[in-house]
Amino acid sequence: AAEKATADFGAESPEAKSAWEAVEEQNAVGDVAIASKPGLDVECDTSDDAACIDYNAQIAELQQLIASSKPALETMKAQLSTLAAAPLAGLAPAATAETKGGVDVEALTAAAEKATADFGAESPEAKMAWEAVEDMYDSANAATASAPGLDEACLTDAVEKCAAFETAMAALEESIAKSAA
Repeated sequence: AAEKATADFGAESPEAKSAWEAVEEQNAVGDVAIASKPGLDVECDTSDDAACIDYNAQIAELQQLIASSKPALETMKAQLSTLAAAPLAGLAPAATAETKGGVDVEALTAAAEKATADFGAESPEAKMAWEAVEDMYDSANAATASAPGLDEACLTDAVEKCAAFETAMAALEESIAKSAA
């Protein structure tokens, strides 16, 4: 009717506007009816149809999953807290730009450059000097290269996410308990 009124009288006509208002009112009444329809948690309190049996089975399975996840979550939180509280053992603090493993990088590099200038790049003296520079970098980075890649920010973030997950699971469990009551 609204489309016909628009076609017959024009979109701005009082007839078309009135017809479209009626359509909007009808749609709003339908939306309210849909929104006010009870969910399966309420509807299934008194019904034994197949949808309710399936719904109740899924809720029971979810409750079991929540209950079984609690010990694992506690273990994860404890492990993350332990890792976050203790620095990785055996790792020295990072070397500064001037020194690596207590060796003066600039002096060692300068000696290698001097040997190259004095004796040539292919000379045994230059090769040995540059090998010493390489060894210094290799030995200073060996401990760091073999260390796990976990850092404090990552662990702190994981602990926070664990806490947020635990809060969400508690809220879900509470909501399920309320709907079952």
